[in-house]
Amino acid sequence: MDLILAAIPFFFLLIFIELAYGVVRGKNTYRLNDSINSISMGSLSRLQGLVILGFSGTIYEIIVARYQLAQLPDQALWVWISCFLLYDFAYYWKHRLGHEVALFWGSHVAHHQSEDFNLSTALRQTSIDFYGFLFYLPFFFLGFPAEILFTVVSLNLIYQFWVHTEHVPKLGPFEWVFVSPSNHRVHHGRNKIYVDKNYGGVFILWDRIFGSFQEELAEEPVAFGLRKPLNSWNPVWANVHVYWRLILDFYAMPGALNKLKLLVKRPGWRADTQQSHCKLEGMLGRPYSEIRSGNLPLQPGLYGNPVHAHRCTKPCSFTQRRISQLLAAKHSRNVSFLLVLRTWIFSRGTGVCTDLGNSQVGISIALSAVA
Repeated sequence: MDLILAAIPFFFLLIFIELAYGVVRGKNTYRLNDSINSISMGSLSRLQGLVILGFSGTIYEIIVARYQLAQLPDQALWVWISCFLLYDFAYYWKHRLGHEVALFWGSHVAHHQSEDFNLSTALRQTSIDFYGFLFYLPFFFLGFPAEILFTVVSLNLIYQFWVHTEHVPKLGPFEWVFVSPSNHRVHHGRNKIYVDKNYGGVFILWDRIFGSFQEELAEEPVAFGLRKPLNSWNPVWANVHVYWRLILDFYAMPGALNKLKLLVKRPGWRADTQQSHCKLEGMLGRPYSEIRSGNLPLQPGLYGNPVHAHRCTKPCSFTQRRISQLLAAKHSRNVSFLLVLRTWIFSRGTGVCTDLGNSQVGISIALSAVA
């Protein structure tokens, strides 16, 4: 049973409730353009999901018919519970490989592009998940009925919806076992300490067992999004941009073995002699693998903050500090402009960098122009 389709009206209801709550509390986490983009990508992914469901069902019929597999009883509670636990374990590894293998990262990256973190972000899903069905195969061979497996898959995804919010604080002992908004905020962070952490779908125990867990730290506010921002509202480009650059790097990669490594190693890997097609590498003169892992300290005067982002961390601390420095030094040719800009930043908080030219570089250029 595909419960996701039935849950969609409730998803939208909760999105509107979260939006209203944020507005009333003075902590709105939504932007119209970003939310529309996430929802449109979610709509595209549902069409692809139907194809995958049909394809997986065909494989299931072939496996059962060819190998005459005995089916587990679909009325037994232990079958449902064991399927739920085992699928979440399989999801952990699917998710982890989706981050740590370049070929799979190109499929998963769409979910991490938003620089906002709210319930609409949960709907932002890829439309080119070409490998997920592989993780269904063990369940077919073990004899789990298809209707149980696909119901469990739906329940797993529905659970993940509610953890995409900034409004729920840490939940104490609950998040020792289960995925919570706090530890999933970590997963969407681009800060060095948060990258490639907390892969669990329902249970965070897998991360604790396999060494990929990271606590959300009060002294390290999460900056959401990609280290190399998408800078586009085009949902098609959002789905394929990593693969386009991967194709360019694959074509330029010397040697068949290196070409294979490019696909199966971490995103950003390349042979020492290869030039990358990542524009961010070109500007910084360093490999994207270093940028993505957080090992590269960018110059704050150019990019505005220490988390490799074109959008400020809350509350745009670097920009505020830089403006204060210019005002204190009284070297500015336009003090009134700085005063207005500083007031606006303090009042707008998290959204200012995206609002001003959609780029932290734009902030730096604006400050340089009046310094």
